[in-house]
Amino acid sequence: MFCTCALVARAGTGRVATVDGQHYEGELKIEAPNTISVIVSGSEKLRVETPRLLEAIFREPAPARPLQLPKVEPASPNNALPTAWREAFIGMPNTAGQVKYRVEQRGQAGLQPVFGFSSMGMGFLGRSDSCHFVYQTLDGDGEVFCQANVQNSSPQALGGVMLRTSEEPDAAFVALVMAPNAGSASLIWRSEKGAESQRKLLPDQRYQPWVKLERSGNKFSAYRSRDGTLWEFAEAVEILLPQKLLAGAMASSGKENVKNYSHIANLFVFPLVSQGLAQLVLTNGSVLPGKLAAAEAPALRFECMGRTLALSSNMVSRILFTAISEDVLARVPNGKTGILLRKGEFIEGSLLFADAVWLKVKTRTKGELTLKQGSEVVALVLQESVSGHAAYEVRTVEGGILLAQKLEFHQGFAAVQLDGLATFSIPEISLQQIKRIGNPQQVAASPAPAQIDTGPVAGRLQTKSGEKVDGLIRFENNTVLVSGKGQAERRFLFDELTFLSLESALNPERPIRNIAWSGVDVGTAPERGGHRFDAGGQVTIESAGKGIQKNRDSFYFVHFPFEGNVEIIARLARIENGGNVARAGLMMRSQLEDSAANVFGFYMPESGAAIQSRLKSGLASSRDAWLELGLPVWLRMERDGRNFLVYASADGQNWKALGRREMEMPGTILIGMALSSSQSQGRVSATFDNILIRRRQQKTFKPLVTLRTGSEIPATIVAADDTTFKIVRTQREEWRISTINVARLVCPPMTSKEFGAAEPARTGVLLRNGDFVDGEFQKLDGDIVKIRSTVFGLRSYKQPAEVAAVIFRDPTASGMAELRFYDGMRLFVQSVRLRGDYLELKEPVLGELILPASELVEYRLLGGAMARP
Repeated sequence: MFCTCALVARAGTGRVATVDGQHYEGELKIEAPNTISVIVSGSEKLRVETPRLLEAIFREPAPARPLQLPKVEPASPNNALPTAWREAFIGMPNTAGQVKYRVEQRGQAGLQPVFGFSSMGMGFLGRSDSCHFVYQTLDGDGEVFCQANVQNSSPQALGGVMLRTSEEPDAAFVALVMAPNAGSASLIWRSEKGAESQRKLLPDQRYQPWVKLERSGNKFSAYRSRDGTLWEFAEAVEILLPQKLLAGAMASSGKENVKNYSHIANLFVFPLVSQGLAQLVLTNGSVLPGKLAAAEAPALRFECMGRTLALSSNMVSRILFTAISEDVLARVPNGKTGILLRKGEFIEGSLLFADAVWLKVKTRTKGELTLKQGSEVVALVLQESVSGHAAYEVRTVEGGILLAQKLEFHQGFAAVQLDGLATFSIPEISLQQIKRIGNPQQVAASPAPAQIDTGPVAGRLQTKSGEKVDGLIRFENNTVLVSGKGQAERRFLFDELTFLSLESALNPERPIRNIAWSGVDVGTAPERGGHRFDAGGQVTIESAGKGIQKNRDSFYFVHFPFEGNVEIIARLARIENGGNVARAGLMMRSQLEDSAANVFGFYMPESGAAIQSRLKSGLASSRDAWLELGLPVWLRMERDGRNFLVYASADGQNWKALGRREMEMPGTILIGMALSSSQSQGRVSATFDNILIRRRQQKTFKPLVTLRTGSEIPATIVAADDTTFKIVRTQREEWRISTINVARLVCPPMTSKEFGAAEPARTGVLLRNGDFVDGEFQKLDGDIVKIRSTVFGLRSYKQPAEVAAVIFRDPTASGMAELRFYDGMRLFVQSVRLRGDYLELKEPVLGELILPASELVEYRLLGGAMARP
């Protein structure tokens, strides 16, 4: 991981650092696509594009208050109190008792702090008190708890916990105290200085030696427990006390000149944890702030950043119910799952149920437990985190840490894509810090996928007033623009539409325009290379790179990132100053590391044209046979999923295949023109013209995942079992969907006759021969569907040869609008909004999605007013 010096922003200002070592300070604004504006003074602005951005601090973080779990202070030789505690003799001389502090080893419970009271005092009598008190200061809401054992023959002896305004005898207070031998308990309080104390005798619950007082505003609640894990509410009182209180344990004998011997163990004072708030830590290390919603394991529902995520528990590493420091998390044993209690104990177990307040877990040693988040359990551990390959770290003011694969800026917000989950729209006001992660050279020249203007396409729309308009349609600044022959361009707000069709967007020959090209030297070279475009789109590249071959490359690369299937065509017009061994051509590459996987279709003057590839990062490159051609030469390269094809032509019409490669590449790859000198010294130049980029439709059939909401997603199934579907859609992102939200898995090609054989309300597998096998889906293992049949037991079927579809449940189309996309995806959504040239959607199962408007084929309002985010 690349580390850089930390920026520190002054109050009211932001800071930006760039990959070329520049630093700027001022107010940060996101006003243009993939650009941060730094307002230096007045109207003066500096613009930093995404490719140059190394780190940006929008605002200073609020000081963190991580949870401090019980820390057992070591005992001194003379058993003196630890430095954090103070001793007070309230209403009596300081010779009326003493406290000795020691630490005891209690089996699996570990070390326990023990305060041994030897105390006099009459207790709480009317308007004045007489007791022995050990305390700390509590600022604001919090709690004090202990395990109390009052050992005295006098029934008037008391011991327990207390919150008090001062050491004065007539001070206001609240105390939860116990009689000798874990007997009766009482809640006692004085509402104001000098007032009469009041007492509430609590129900007699034997063998509940743990007592706890909790303050929340003006409410003081009493709890009792057998083991300090499961707390039972006993009573509450509301009185007005100041923000700062003295919090600790008290003891009194209740008789003149008689001492009370009390054993107060596990005495701790803590700030109160906010109920319902949580931090969801994903397996890739991202932290999402929010709160749990009701769900039974293995499903989880998490309300986060204005959306509700439907997750499988295997996507989550842990859930924290308060800010926790690393030393606290160190109490979790490696490789174990379970819960970390507020008192510091870790209990192995598994999650059964969760909602916004409670957790229900099945433990190995204590059976089923139902615990309150925050006050009783501070962390739920589901599995270990796995180091991911994020390109950005994005921090929000709400405490989110998003390790993102992709980051795009749009006016007023950032679109942050998390691997395997979703794209989040983060408003500028919520951004705290953005930092690049990775190799600085790679980062410098590898921008996030550029905003690609695909140009207007023929279509039609209808407004809520009934007006129908045909013409060329494009998206700009949150509006839909329509132009026709001889007519002025018209603007429509997306809210005004009931129907929008862009069927011509399906034309695979439609070129991509206005590409944001970048240029970079890949690897090391004796001299820096460069490039320049002329007004006609012709590009001249210069490079002193030593070669594109073996297991490391050295060349100049003019490129842009692209997601999905694509075709690039260009004519190599000339190579100058290169002798016979320069290599110039088209390249598709996984990343900018010099050892990265790539496919290269190129021309070398002494030999002709050829295809060369490195199938995996770090391997040696391999080349196919040469095709003899002279300059100028046309080159063409296509991507279709895992397949990469390269062609050459003398005239741009009659193409000859140079070869094909089948290999794994990321969903987003870098495509463009590459040039190397292949000489020990000297720069060469090459000129490309007639450059054409076209998005290609997927030629291979994909399974269709139908959700319970009726939404349909054509996708590659990475993994699937009875808990989770892990899918990849159009190389865009990996989605994980709980199996309880899947209605059908259709294995193409599937005829309407085959689909008609599936009867409603039946679950199982529909076979190609028309048979339907009732049962429960177990797993998709490669191309094998495993199902537990109600008649035949565990059975396996090959898909798509034998399986036409797996039926889980009947889908029910629901939502305010239906949208169809370029790749065949159909979504029924609860809300939709056009923001810039992106669509912000809310689908009940998938949550909030951000998708390019250029992928939209059809939008239809289903009825009623559209719900707005």
